Amino acid sequence: NSIVKEILDSSIKQKGMTDAQILEEIYRYISNHYHYTKEHLPDGAFPPHAYTLETLLRHGVCHGYAISMVYIFRYLQIPVYYISGDDTVIVSIFTG
Repeated sequence: NSIVKEILDSSIKQKGMTDAQILEEIYRYISNHYHYTKEHLPDGAFPPHAYTLETLLRHGVCHGYAISMVYIFRYLQIPVYYISGDDTVIVSIFTG
């Protein structure tokens, strides 16, 4: 995915970074570049494009922010778990 490559190229600027450093840089990148979707359909739902992967890596809803992080960490083969509840989303990362 070209968007993931762009995120990684912008985040991982030096060789030999630890997993924790890589995770921190990716988190910082997404925090600075991700935009929440405020557009609603007449029924109050978000439009379908708010849930596509390409959109999720750029903008979307809270769920998309978390899923974007999970997708990138799994792409890097870093173990990560996504847990959601009624009002909470947790992304848990294990860096050993």
